[in-house]
Amino acid sequence: MQDAIKANPDIKLVYAHNDPMAHGAYLAANHAGVADKMKFIGIDANPDEGQRWVRTGELTATFLYPTPGEKGLQVALEVLQGKPVPKRYALPTRLFTRENVERGGEPLK
Repeated sequence: MQDAIKANPDIKLVYAHNDPMAHGAYLAANHAGVADKMKFIGIDANPDEGQRWVRTGELTATFLYPTPGEKGLQVALEVLQGKPVPKRYALPTRLFTRENVERGGEPLK
């Protein structure tokens, strides 16, 4: 992140595919004195990491994506039982921001 800031001083948004990476980017930007000009988005919404960093303002938001394992097993069992199953499934995703983190985030549609 330090190198990215030097090469691209106008970065507005950092997306990382987990909260610790987003937080690391925040720390590097904060050290460089530019964190207040950027937004930091993470994934996982772990209460002890992502949600905590959203509360403190270090992350702008974090998303909770459920893993597909449980649903995949349910569908596999239905297929094995000869039941018809939909071709697509949308797993519920939640967005956590400072405005809603205390309420458990909000579902995305």
